[in-house]
Amino acid sequence: DVGDVGDVGDVGDAPGTVLGCSSFSPTPSVVNQPPIDLSASQQHVEHSPNRDQLKAERLARKQKRVDEVVASARDQASRDASEQEEKVAIRERLRPKIDAWTQNKKDNIRSLLCTMDSVVWSGAPWKSPSVVDVMEPGQVRKWYMKANLVVHPDKVKQSHGSLEQLTRAEMIFDVLKYAWGKFS
Repeated sequence: DVGDVGDVGDVGDAPGTVLGCSSFSPTPSVVNQPPIDLSASQQHVEHSPNRDQLKAERLARKQKRVDEVVASARDQASRDASEQEEKVAIRERLRPKIDAWTQNKKDNIRSLLCTMDSVVWSGAPWKSPSVVDVMEPGQVRKWYMKANLVVHPDKVKQSHGSLEQLTRAEMIFDVLKYAWGKFS
């Protein structure tokens, strides 16, 4: 019968045959050797006090680095949260001045550029243009780019501006960006 297991050969067939393969026979050198006893060498490795001590020291150093990184991340998160709260307070304090500046001219980039000196911080490198200076569209673009050099938040950070200067710059930049979008 084709499906009969006895045709294939069993492990218990003739010695040296595996599942009906009569050509397999283990090499005599492997068969005649005694089994290798690894227990002695494993005991030496497992119970070596020097190795255990080195492993413990390595793990302690690793844990110390992890703890330092975690502590640093928590400190940074705390500083960021504190800075964000301070920025919110500054925004609330500056909001009336920015609203007064944008009143009736939120979409008018020319008017905003001509009056921007009323809202920038003292000591900012900005001198507002006259109305005549921003009559041409090319001139408006030029003054808008100059204003960006003063109030772009990244530029203020690069010049190590205070948190209040940075917050004020962000607010002015947002207003100018909106008006520029309407203009162009």
